[in-house]
Amino acid sequence: MSATPRPPLSPSLLKQVRETQYLNVENTPRYRLILRYFFEQYERQKDWLNTEEVATHVREVFDESYDEQQAADDLACLQTWGNLLAEQDRKRARTIEEFHNRQLVHHVTPVTIRIETMLREIEQSTGNRGSLDPTLLEGLWAMLEHLRIALSREIPAQPEKQFLLEQIRRPWLNAYHYFQELTGNANAFHHALHEARPTDLTRTTAFLAYKDVLLTNLEGFINLLMDFADRIRGVLALWRKSGALSRIEDLLVDYEARYEVHLNTADGPELWRERHRREIASLTEWFQPGGGCDILKNTTAFAIEGVMHHTRRLVDPRQMGASRLSDLENAARAFSGCQTLDDAHSLAAAMLGCATARYLQGSADQFEMKDNAPVWEQKPRQIALKRMRQGRKARLREILPRHTEFDRQALLDEEDSRRQAEAEAWDELFASGEINLGNLTVPDASLRSRLLDITGQCLVSTDGTATAPDGSRIELRYPLPEESESELKGPDGVFVTPQFRLRRMV
Repeated sequence: MSATPRPPLSPSLLKQVRETQYLNVENTPRYRLILRYFFEQYERQKDWLNTEEVATHVREVFDESYDEQQAADDLACLQTWGNLLAEQDRKRARTIEEFHNRQLVHHVTPVTIRIETMLREIEQSTGNRGSLDPTLLEGLWAMLEHLRIALSREIPAQPEKQFLLEQIRRPWLNAYHYFQELTGNANAFHHALHEARPTDLTRTTAFLAYKDVLLTNLEGFINLLMDFADRIRGVLALWRKSGALSRIEDLLVDYEARYEVHLNTADGPELWRERHRREIASLTEWFQPGGGCDILKNTTAFAIEGVMHHTRRLVDPRQMGASRLSDLENAARAFSGCQTLDDAHSLAAAMLGCATARYLQGSADQFEMKDNAPVWEQKPRQIALKRMRQGRKARLREILPRHTEFDRQALLDEEDSRRQAEAEAWDELFASGEINLGNLTVPDASLRSRLLDITGQCLVSTDGTATAPDGSRIELRYPLPEESESELKGPDGVFVTPQFRLRRMV
């Protein structure tokens, strides 16, 4: 059995990045000052600097003993690493001595410009707090819809550059940009949310700041996420089934091969295809059931639930001032003041009560401590104790219900009746073999819910099928392009839906 071939690996991933060596060596402070000076002069449109200018700058801001020979050595080292380009000064020599001793001038390389730009952004950044921006969802959906319309048309075997650029490449790049922004900002937002979470409700300022961070960013996001996620899942499922994802990949590679100039000869169609395949896979997997989209939705919903719960506790005047953290801190201070072990035992008995009995247990009538007062200020309660039954069998007899043979048979008969009724309902519904959800009237709201559940399972499945409650397989067929949305009617209202067709398979 032959092994699965490995995907092509970009040679650039295996190369050392020489241009970053100046960031972690013995003379890093001098190198960073020199390259930052080159970068700032580059922004001022002054491209070339000589050794004297560099030495003067370092003496002014860092080391007064820095001379031109040290500057020349540092510049030569940075040139070796690829941070600088050197060239003889082209200024006209005024004497023979100047002609024979021409000085070098240096220019910062494009890679170093990018590195310094990144470093300055990191230095000036206060930390990405992230956001849950609903416009990113809208932009992602708009670009995918643009691609869907373009793919629904007939595409020639050799598309023109303008078509590939405007209808395929640019919409895909924009869609993937929106997707990266959405996931990156969402991860940063929840990380900031976790850091801002207070550990004690008495810290009102911290809690209100936490609440504002959450509620300000979450207005309308959850509803939009659920809405757009269902739409995007439907489109991606349709593309996966029809082969449109592979078609998008082919068109993107075709554009790069025919209309882009690549200076790196190591790049090729295999590497371009692998890059686009990873992009498509990351987007589709994020929207799969149980993927990143569902995790984001659940995490956000959990955060909303938690902050609303704490808000209710905070604004309730009857619960102000109670804090278990403060109780524990006060108890620790009290124990630290005990002079002897007997004093500590007496304090523990007064605060915690008697020790837990090993073979006795309290009555089932338990109580909860109030949140509006410390533990030691609450009234004591008397709990009747009883001897615990020993042995596993006695405990199981208390827990497990006793069923007679008649009870078991009644349960089986009831389950058989339920399954038979379910099968008859589905037989009646699929009497013609195929149904159209857009032109259907169901007698029972629960049956409509089961139909919608089956439709959703078919949309996200790889083969477009799902298992019905009666055990049969249901296949989903998508509406025709000319068919508009229609109505699924029930006894309690009307549900607007595309004209999906469901076929019951044998």
